[in-house]
Amino acid sequence: SRRGLSERLSLLARPRAPLRRVALLLEVSGHAALLLPLLAVLFALQAGGPEARLLCLRLFAGQLFDLLLIGCLKAVFRRGRPGRNHAADMTATVAVDHYSFPSGHASKCGMMLCLLHFSACLRLPALLWLLAVPASRVLLGRHFPLDVACGFAIGCLEALLMWPYLPGLELSARLTGLLAAAIGRS
Repeated sequence: SRRGLSERLSLLARPRAPLRRVALLLEVSGHAALLLPLLAVLFALQAGGPEARLLCLRLFAGQLFDLLLIGCLKAVFRRGRPGRNHAADMTATVAVDHYSFPSGHASKCGMMLCLLHFSACLRLPALLWLLAVPASRVLLGRHFPLDVACGFAIGCLEALLMWPYLPGLELSARLTGLLAAAIGRS
C-alpha cells in the first residue's frame, strides 16, 4: 500500500538515525530559499563565463516558474502531509505550505535535471544530488512517494515546456552589462 511503503521508508530516517541528518541537509540544500539567491550570486559574480551565466539565468527562471506552478497545484489539490511529518524538525527550512502534493523539492530537481541535460551540463555529482533531494522528502516523512514521483515528473515537463522560451546568450549578455554598469556606479 502507498502508506505502508511511505512509512517503511521514513523509518530509515527516524529521529536520531544517522541518515536523518543527511536527509535534513539534503532538504535544506534543495530549498528555493537557498537555490534562488545562490543562482543570483553565481550570475552576478560572472563565474564560469557566458555559458555558465546563461545556465544560471535559465535555472533561475525555471525556479521562479516552478514556484508559481507548484504553489498553484498545491492550492488546488490541498493534500495533507503524511502523519509522521514532524514540523518541529523543519527548523532549517521555511514551511511555505502544509500540503504534500506535488513535492516542490522534487519538481525543482526534475526541472533542473532536464535543463542541465538540455544544456549538456549534467555531471554525476549533480545527478546524484538531484535524485537524493527528492528521496530525502520521503525519508523525512514530508511526502508520500507518489507526491515525489509526480513532482519530479512535473519538473521534467516544466523544463520541456520552458526550454524553447528560456533566455538566450544575448539576454544574458545584456543583463551582465546592466549589472556591471550598476556596480560601476555604486
